[in-house]
Amino acid sequence: MERIKQLLQGKGLKVTTQRIIVYQVMERFRHATADGVAKEVRAIVPTITVATVYHILESLCQVGLISRLDTRDGKIGYDITAKTHHHLFDGRVGRIEDYNDAGLTQVVREYFATHPVSGFSVDNITIWIDGKFDEKNSSET
Repeated sequence: MERIKQLLQGKGLKVTTQRIIVYQVMERFRHATADGVAKEVRAIVPTITVATVYHILESLCQVGLISRLDTRDGKIGYDITAKTHHHLFDGRVGRIEDYNDAGLTQVVREYFATHPVSGFSVDNITIWIDGKFDEKNSSET
């Protein structure tokens, strides 16, 4: 818990029990919708409002402790990994795994440098790769 307190303080956020619990839930889930986080947090702290959980998630995003995740179903999602990375997604089981490959990111960045799109500049590159995890590994998250 001390580590999380230091993370929050280091980003200029006030350390509260609610923020600590939301961050702990995100660490456990890795990738989660706001509703999923709220449900889990409310099981621990029944008095916390869903709006407060959303506010905490957004504040964690704003300071770079977590990142926003654009989900396929339009729900607001969050990712415990804030740095640039890609995702492997198995829609059969709803599993999302981080995929770190600086080479892939560089290839895409170089492509856009040599094939610019008029009126558009690349800020960040995050690629979703759809596929299927092996059956024996499909229960891992």
